[in-house]
Amino acid sequence: MAKTSPALVVADAGPLIHLDELAALDVLSDYAAVLVPNTVWLEVQHHRPQALQQTNVKLIRQLSPAPSDGVNAMTALTPCIMANVRHWLCVLPIQLTC
Repeated sequence: MAKTSPALVVADAGPLIHLDELAALDVLSDYAAVLVPNTVWLEVQHHRPQALQQTNVKLIRQLSPAPSDGVNAMTALTPCIMANVRHWLCVLPIQLTC
């Protein structure tokens, strides 16, 4: 069968693990490549490492980029923002249980 060329194919751990258990991982060989996020890669490596060693499917491990300074700043502010949201939800004229 000819390789398809989709814009993006991303795999989750469950399908990779279970397709390999069924000896059916080759159904993914229709795609030129399958992107595997690093977290998914580590999960598959833990539960079913042989699935990552298949030669008939091109699995590409995608390492996570380092978060930007903006993301880090927003992450640091999240508890503060959520405390303010909760406060305002509690003082709105509608009845909420807080």
